[in-house]
Amino acid sequence: MALTALQSVELTLLTFEPDSFVSKYLRSVDDVAMHRSILRSCVYSDAAVEHLADLVWDRVSEKKRKNLLYGLQAIKWLLQNRDKRNLRILPSTIDRLFELYTYFISDRLEEIRWCVSAILKDKPLRQHQVRWLLKNADGSEHIVNRLLRYPRFNPFIRDWARLAIHKPELHKRRAEILGRLITDKLPPEAESLPGEVILWGIFYSSANLRVKENLIVQCASTENLDATLAICLRLGLVAPIWELRHKVLSAG
Repeated sequence: MALTALQSVELTLLTFEPDSFVSKYLRSVDDVAMHRSILRSCVYSDAAVEHLADLVWDRVSEKKRKNLLYGLQAIKWLLQNRDKRNLRILPSTIDRLFELYTYFISDRLEEIRWCVSAILKDKPLRQHQVRWLLKNADGSEHIVNRLLRYPRFNPFIRDWARLAIHKPELHKRRAEILGRLITDKLPPEAESLPGEVILWGIFYSSANLRVKENLIVQCASTENLDATLAICLRLGLVAPIWELRHKVLSAG
């Protein structure tokens, strides 16, 4: 069905001011599917995200799955469009995201599992929510991802990481696990790890940039030259590169 001139104008406005028009044009996840090209570039708004969450739950309550993925993807798109530096997500909105996550993270569709994992990425959680992740982490790559990429230091995740770093099934993720243990210095667990793993652990940690720089300077060596340079380029750090240059010259 062709859009009227008014509908075309208002749907375009929805891209910039979603709160004014989401309830008018998005009344079900079927509408979300229809207007998904507009929602891909829609600016972030807590109210719009919560409205979309309501539509997803409406479809769940109908015991239907049609266009559920589009409803979840629309939430993901709005979150990706958020100005992370200047726009804070309300704790109540994060609670809504966490509810979606716990319901859909074991869904039979891999696309849905990846989608809800993405919407929770980099979100600070309440302690009882972190404990839920820890309780359900075994056997779930997606939940382990959320623990390993948690945006700040958390004592519960630290305690989990102290055990996880020794698990054979997580051997390839030792650097990320080590990152959960790093605060302003290297933990004892780092002593038995290769230098390259330690460096990437520093990179993945939630320590501030100055702490990361100091730790990388301590660990930089010609034996892990490639890893040091790659990490410094990603973080925009110069001091460790000068330290590495000095060590290269000293080695002759």
